Amino acid sequence: KDKSTLDKLRGSKYVQSNTGKTFLQVKALLKKNKKVLYIGTPCQIAGLKAYLNKEWDDLHTIEVICHGVYNYKSLQKEINYWSKKYDGKISNFKFRSKREFRWCDGGVMNFDVTRSNGKKIHIEKQGTCSPTYHLYAYSRDGIAYNLRKSCYDCKFRDQARCADLTVGDGWGSYPDKEALYNNKNRHWGISLLFENSAKGTKMLSSVDKLINQESVNPEDAYTQNAVQSIKRNIPQKRSIVYENISKVDVDYDDIILKVENKRMYQIELEYNSRHRKNRIKHILQIVIFYEKTKKIIRPVIKHFKGFKDGFKWCFANTILSNV
Repeated sequence: KDKSTLDKLRGSKYVQSNTGKTFLQVKALLKKNKKVLYIGTPCQIAGLKAYLNKEWDDLHTIEVICHGVYNYKSLQKEINYWSKKYDGKISNFKFRSKREFRWCDGGVMNFDVTRSNGKKIHIEKQGTCSPTYHLYAYSRDGIAYNLRKSCYDCKFRDQARCADLTVGDGWGSYPDKEALYNNKNRHWGISLLFENSAKGTKMLSSVDKLINQESVNPEDAYTQNAVQSIKRNIPQKRSIVYENISKVDVDYDDIILKVENKRMYQIELEYNSRHRKNRIKHILQIVIFYEKTKKIIRPVIKHFKGFKDGFKWCFANTILSNV
C-alpha cells in the first residue's frame, strides 16, 4: 500500500527469511479478490502454493535464484565481528554494492560504522574478506560451509520452477551475447529472468519498455549451479561453524582459522593483492586500447581539421566577399 517502503525489498539477502504469517495473509487477501505479489526463494514459493492448494488468478509469484541460505546467528556474529574490529556501532548493513567494487567482482558486504568518538565511516568489503560471505561462497576449496542442511540437497534447483518469474544474477556463459559483458554492464550488473508461466510472460511484458532485454538460449542460462539439480554433500567442517556460531566467547576469526587454516587478515591481504593487480591490469588495457585507437583516430582528426580550415577559407573568400 505504501510505495515508499518498497525500497526495503531491494538488494540481495542471503539470511534465512522468516515467512511468519505471510501464507495466511496471502490467502486472506486472495479471498477478498486482492492482487498479491509474493517474492521468495524457490522453496518458499513451493511452500506457499502447497498451502494454498489451488491456483489463484490474482496471485503473482517471483522467486530469486538461490544458492542456499544461512541462519540469522551468522549475520549477528558478522556484525559483532566488524563492531569489535572498528570499535563502533554497525548500521546500514547490506549485501552487494557497486560503490567501490564492480558487479563482476562478486559479492560485497558494506556498512556504516559510528566510532566511539562519534565519527562515522563507510566500509566496503568484498565477499572474500567477510567471514560469513567467505564461508558461504568464497572458501578456498569452493565449498559452502554455513548453509542450512536442507540447502545442500535442495529439491527446487532444477528447471521445473514453481514461480511465475525467476530472477537473479546473470552469471554463466552466453557465447552469442558477448556484447552484453561490456565494461558498463560488468560494473553495474546483468540480471537473468526466466518466464515460467503465461502469467510470468504477461508480468514481464508489462515492464518491457522500462528494461533492456536480450533473449538467451535456455541451455546457456542454466549453466550456473544455483539452477541445476546438483546434490552437494554436507561438509564435515560445517559442524565447526554451527557448534561455535552462538558462542559469545568464540571470535569469528577463530572459526575461520579452524575451517580455512588462515585468519581473516591473511585472507584479506591475499585478496587485496590480487584485486590491485587486476585493477592495474584493467587500467593498462584501457591505456593500451587508447594508444592504439589514438594512432588510428589522429590522422582522421588531422584530415577533418584540414577540411575545416579549407571551409573557413572558402567561406571568407567566396561568400563574405560577395556580401
